[in-house]
Amino acid sequence: MKTKNILLALFSIFLLGACHSQQTGIYNIMDYGATGDGKTDDASAIQKAINACSEAGGGTVLVPSGHTFLCGPFKLASYVELQLAPNSRLLANPDESIYTESAFGANRGEGMMWI
Repeated sequence: MKTKNILLALFSIFLLGACHSQQTGIYNIMDYGATGDGKTDDASAIQKAINACSEAGGGTVLVPSGHTFLCGPFKLASYVELQLAPNSRLLANPDESIYTESAFGANRGEGMMWI
């Protein structure tokens, strides 16, 4: 009887874990204001989607297909998966002045960070 109760308890824990993992959502960057026209800098919309996903405990930030998203720097977060759908593109903004964070600290101009 004890073994049966232990197995039932373990199965319940497994189900709770599975339900929790299903609660993580998909955050489409277009729902956060991205245009995907290849001309407008969509970094703020991408960052909003990442922040919402992170605040919800994690999930997937989706870059939808059929669009080119021009974007300056943005920061990923833990438990956030950035997923580019087939036929989607992230294009780094060519304006070098917006890249202000260096991967090498004070050595600006080299290793400027995009993502």
